[in-house]
Amino acid sequence: MRTIFFAMSVITAGTLIGCGPAVVVDSPIPATSENHGGILIPLTDNQAYVELVNGDRLKKGRTYETTLVAYLLQPDQKTPSSETPTSVEVKIGTPKGDQVVALKAAPDSADPLGGSRFVSKPGPFELNQTGGEVTVQVGGKTLSGKFRGPR
Repeated sequence: MRTIFFAMSVITAGTLIGCGPAVVVDSPIPATSENHGGILIPLTDNQAYVELVNGDRLKKGRTYETTLVAYLLQPDQKTPSSETPTSVEVKIGTPKGDQVVALKAAPDSADPLGGSRFVSKPGPFELNQTGGEVTVQVGGKTLSGKFRGPR
């Protein structure tokens, strides 16, 4: 009796598992850029990418604040954008709720991607603990993409 029960269990499990097509599941962990190690965010239909990293970290009282640094990249994810954005904004979760943060152009001639570098003022912007959305105005288009931190 025990052998029959075991055989039926194996047959039932095999039937339920099947050989159907593989299910593709999006990774909950965002892609990491090879450039600066930041979060790689695809913008509208992969027309461009933004690498988003935490920049300078400053102690303010008992807490730390950090800047957001964004690099606008071409679809190859390795070349800076050939067009300069007119606006870069990041909507990001903070301990006090969502906040829209404007980034200003801050080129860095020592960095090959530095021509497409944008930096925010310091704030409670811990990328590894939050998510949000990047919006870029470039070439007369509005491109955007959502992200979440690697945690």
